[in-house]
Amino acid sequence: MNPLPLRAFVMYAHEDKPVRDKLLQHLRPLEKSGALRLWSDHEIKPGELWDQEIRRRLGESDLIVMLVSDDFFNSDYIHDVEMTEALDRHNQGTARLLPVIARHCLWQDVPEIARLQVLPPEGRPVVSSKWDSPDEPYLAVVKGVKEAIAALRKDREKTSPPPAPSPRPAPVPPPATDPRRWLLPGAGVLLVMLMIWGVWKITKAPGKQPEAATAAARDTSSGITSGRTTTRPPTTNQEPKPEPQPVDTPGKKPEGIIKIDRPSVPGTTETNPGGGQTKPGGATTPPAGKVETRQPAFDREFPAVEGMARVKKGNEWGFMNKSTGKIIGWFSGVENFDGGRAFVTDKNGRSYYINKSGACVEGCATAN
Repeated sequence: MNPLPLRAFVMYAHEDKPVRDKLLQHLRPLEKSGALRLWSDHEIKPGELWDQEIRRRLGESDLIVMLVSDDFFNSDYIHDVEMTEALDRHNQGTARLLPVIARHCLWQDVPEIARLQVLPPEGRPVVSSKWDSPDEPYLAVVKGVKEAIAALRKDREKTSPPPAPSPRPAPVPPPATDPRRWLLPGAGVLLVMLMIWGVWKITKAPGKQPEAATAAARDTSSGITSGRTTTRPPTTNQEPKPEPQPVDTPGKKPEGIIKIDRPSVPGTTETNPGGGQTKPGGATTPPAGKVETRQPAFDREFPAVEGMARVKKGNEWGFMNKSTGKIIGWFSGVENFDGGRAFVTDKNGRSYYINKSGACVEGCATAN
């Protein structure tokens, strides 16, 4: 995965606005390739606190491009606020300062600028008649910016700590041997064996009884006991004797199969002769081997920022609103949301900013 673009802050005096606009045009390919994200105070929206926004953007920048001129040195705000913050971050190593000589001025007499490597090479001003073409100085500045980007990435790779190894799971101790743990399973096995023996005893076919026992049984059933006749009183309201049920005799096959009608239970399925399953209401699902599958909406989801999570499907990127689950568009490259908008690159290589609804909010000229 490509690294995130470096953030560049363009510091200038308003008298050098033409130089700023031309330089931004030449740096735009670096922004479209994802190597750089440019910002200057012309992007401050109406109603925003411009001083607070400038300080915030300056504190977040990786590269600080200064368009040096006499008007640049004469601006109190640039000298007291922007220059002070930029030099502090450069000295701390959290940002790199790139002075660009926009117009002829005594920049060599300013120690903070003179000790730095300036652009274009040899300190030749961008606005000068000594260039062969008007675009030549800007190309020299872009080349210096690309070298600064490569050097800054290399420095950060050296200082970044290596990834921490994933902790190994703690070994699970073996279960303690307790003789009592076999007591309950053993009792269950013994109970099952007794039940099986009882069922077999009941269902076993009776053997041949002795003739004396058979005769005594017949005499008892007819009311004659030991030579005396016993007359049974008539009984009334006798309950009908139950029908004899078939006995499952070991070794003997049943004469037929009894079909038991089971009531249908909501939410269950039954197997039909065709090999499928019958759903409630009579619908039949396809048989085995013909199950329909639904393709997932994406292959991978990344942590959400401002309620919007980046998702990836194949080589395409998009956003998913975590509150609604809706996926916004598919692009060849995206970045996390920052301040309610995200930087994207479409399949045609065009880059612009979108909001959380997927609508273009900046750089829309390149999106059309």
